[in-house]
Amino acid sequence: MTGNEANHLEYAEYHKTGLTRARRLTEQDWQDRQGVIATLENPAVGFIPGDYLCLGVQEEEWPTSAASFEATKRTVSGPDEAGFCLYATTTTVLAVAMPHEFEVRLVRGAVLQGKAGDYLVKREGRLWVVDRAVFQQSYVRTAPVD
Repeated sequence: MTGNEANHLEYAEYHKTGLTRARRLTEQDWQDRQGVIATLENPAVGFIPGDYLCLGVQEEEWPTSAASFEATKRTVSGPDEAGFCLYATTTTVLAVAMPHEFEVRLVRGAVLQGKAGDYLVKREGRLWVVDRAVFQQSYVRTAPVD
């Protein structure tokens, strides 16, 4: 399906209750990882120094742009010995559980892929995939969306 078609699915509103551990990605991280991070849903997600490296409830990793991260998170605790702070999410998302394996082709050529049961999530025009087990541990439904 296309990103436009994905926008017409029946989404519900969710709030992320699971805390996120995160730290800024550095130039050294970029060199060590060659500018990509393997996530549960995608083997090669690009990042730039200054983005955030996030760790979820199952220690899964993903990068997030600094602008998006800072607009949706608030600090819960200071840095641990590895430099990670705990953050709570301050916004809601729209999400839908996908009954079958799926693929979403985005405008700029990127392709999102998910397994049966994974969630397609959107916020402010952005789409991403969250593994079913991670989603169920991290999010609670807030209200149906008309």
